[in-house]
Amino acid sequence: MALEKRRKLRTFIAIDLPSQLKFRLAEVLGKLQSVGGKIRWTAIENIHITLKFLGDLTPEAIESLKSGLRREVAPFEPFHVRLVGTGQFPPKGSPRVLWVGCQSPAQELEKLHAAVEKAAFDVGVPREKRAFTGHITLGRVKSGKNLNKVVEVLNSMREEEFGSFEVRGITLYKSTLTPTGPIYEALETFSFGIPDVL
Repeated sequence: MALEKRRKLRTFIAIDLPSQLKFRLAEVLGKLQSVGGKIRWTAIENIHITLKFLGDLTPEAIESLKSGLRREVAPFEPFHVRLVGTGQFPPKGSPRVLWVGCQSPAQELEKLHAAVEKAAFDVGVPREKRAFTGHITLGRVKSGKNLNKVVEVLNSMREEEFGSFEVRGITLYKSTLTPTGPIYEALETFSFGIPDVL
């Protein structure tokens, strides 16, 4: 059992962002961080749009998942995502997560999430019970210190547009937890429009 546990990899599926948008979000993070507060901020190199957190998977499950992801994303065509506004989870009351919103035409982002959910479910990962909301996590609140000021700055950007980019595929990541924060490693990228030939 211990050996099996060590073999498992902590994984998730996400959309990576181009460097220029990461730089733009670094400015947003800088405004929020300048207020202070006890918040675990997302490292700029780790900025992404999460589609599905998978948890610990065996190498065998990961290989099956890869095949499923190739099949599910093949019908998609590239589409644009706009980064618009800021917000918090939960939407009312004391926030636990601070985010930047993501929007796509014809709900393509939501459709992509549904395809990813199907591929994950096929290898035994439970479906997410909460409705999908496209977002980029900026930080996770650890305490209420200066939180009112942080939320005030966050709300000042609620209607702001931060840019857009074209999504051409998704990436399966491995996440390694360390005392200084998670380290992400791309395991494989799945491009749109490429059929599964396996």
